[in-house]
Amino acid sequence: MHLKKMGYILFLLIIGFLLWPFIKLFWNIFLKARQMRDFMRDPADFFNRQAQQAYGQSYGQHDHEAYRPQRRRKKIDPNVAEYVEYTEEQLSQEELDARANRSVNFRTEQQVVDIKWKDL
Repeated sequence: MHLKKMGYILFLLIIGFLLWPFIKLFWNIFLKARQMRDFMRDPADFFNRQAQQAYGQSYGQHDHEAYRPQRRRKKIDPNVAEYVEYTEEQLSQEELDARANRSVNFRTEQQVVDIKWKDL
């Protein structure tokens, strides 16, 4: 009697392990089919709902206090590297005219048509 119960439990475990991938596959197919059906009904509403799920209920509202991104720390420690300050250069009118009148010459290279491989 005890072996019969153990055999029954072992049989259920084997069936469970064999059926689990199929159950998971069919569940994912069902979810994708439901998403496709919802999209076909109303595409604009579908994207709004997707965004609300991703960003919370504050998406689409004009309340900027509802969603406030968290500040991220710097990737490089300020003690290790220096910050570089960039400035935008103002070109004179002569330099702008010179750049506009300058023609650019491109040199075309011959394309490789076929490669012969040598096995080592």
